[in-house]
Amino acid sequence: MPGSRILVLGIGNILLRDEGVGVHAVNRFRELYSAPASVEIIDGGTMGLDLMPYFEGKTHVVVVDAVRGNGEPPGTISRFSGSGVLGFLGERISPHQIGLSDLLACTAVGSQLPEHIVLLGIVPESLETGLEMSLTVQGKLDEIVGLLYNELKAAGATPVPKGQYA
Repeated sequence: MPGSRILVLGIGNILLRDEGVGVHAVNRFRELYSAPASVEIIDGGTMGLDLMPYFEGKTHVVVVDAVRGNGEPPGTISRFSGSGVLGFLGERISPHQIGLSDLLACTAVGSQLPEHIVLLGIVPESLETGLEMSLTVQGKLDEIVGLLYNELKAAGATPVPKGQYA
């Protein structure tokens, strides 16, 4: 979206149950909120390096994805920011995360890595083939949407609940 400065990126494979939580989260966010014109919301699926053009000109990026836990139970939500995001991506749970770490490395080399980057990660319960998320992760969607709202508000781009006017 020309002129947008904030990117919200949901990534994951919706065919592998909880692995698709990032995609489900951004879709749920769009159902509930209208974001200002400065915000671009993308269902990045498993696109990997094909997402690079979306980083151009962005000052803030918020990524939502399933992440490997460090002993935390399924459904645990963690927030990583700045260099912590790049360091965390060394631990991969799925093939598209190779694409995400490569994408962020390429944007850094190409001077397109945004000043502010956040990863909202949730520990999956099931990565089996299937379209439905586990009840554990599904039950965390509203919390993730709330965290997305807070990230955008902190970036100066407060979303408006659908059905309300700014």
